[in-house]
Amino acid sequence: MSDRPASITSMKTVIFDMDGVIIDSEPVHVRIESVLFDELGIIMAPGEQESYVGTSGANMFALIKKRHGLAQSVESLLKISRSRLKEVLRSGDIDMVGGAASLIHRLHEKGYPLALASSSINEHIDIVMERFTIARYFRCRVSGDDVTQSKPDPEIFLTTARRMGVPPEDCWVIEDSEHGVRAAVDAGMRCIGFANPNSGNQNLSKADYIIRNMSDAESLIEKSSR
Repeated sequence: MSDRPASITSMKTVIFDMDGVIIDSEPVHVRIESVLFDELGIIMAPGEQESYVGTSGANMFALIKKRHGLAQSVESLLKISRSRLKEVLRSGDIDMVGGAASLIHRLHEKGYPLALASSSINEHIDIVMERFTIARYFRCRVSGDDVTQSKPDPEIFLTTARRMGVPPEDCWVIEDSEHGVRAAVDAGMRCIGFANPNSGNQNLSKADYIIRNMSDAESLIEKSSR
């Protein structure tokens, strides 16, 4: 059997989420949001904040505004949250998820087409790609700016597959949130749920596989490409 990678056309496209999969940013999101919620006088019910993990900021604040009767506009809340997160991203106070860099590098070296599908905005994605010097590995990036519906709607993954020129069934998705897993499955893709303890109590049961170490994803993806 040849040691050379299979041709790209026969290999699965691998789509990465960013927050909680590539960068360990969920604790930062929680910290920023918690401060803002306190400023707004919002008291979250148990588990409510975790329920927003994986969805876009616009979707989160729209739900919060409705649930808590806020007078502030979604746009003004987004502006504050995004500005504070941008400061943290630029400060270098966020690390990559353990094993994510080596997984991205190995899959790229083996010829797997890689894409990013994140609910984050393009500006934040650009900062992460530049800081960790990983932009060259990804052929396609789709952000929350590029779609009208947020996860758990499958639009972001279907858009990614279309831009990559592959059918959804030829894609693997790596996700850490319940919303992301549901979106991937509803898009007709296979999904690896990454149980990141920093992403809170996420129900990943709809994923094809659940892993706790990022390195385990490689063997699962390779088996599907043989």
